[in-house]
Amino acid sequence: MAEIWSNLARGGARGRFRLMSGLRR
Repeated sequence: MAEIWSNLARGGARGRFRLMSGLRR
């Protein structure tokens, strides 16, 4: 999960949307 948080901080808003999509999927 640490990788996801890292991507979220790096991708910013884009990473956040992808993170939410991944969690819902």
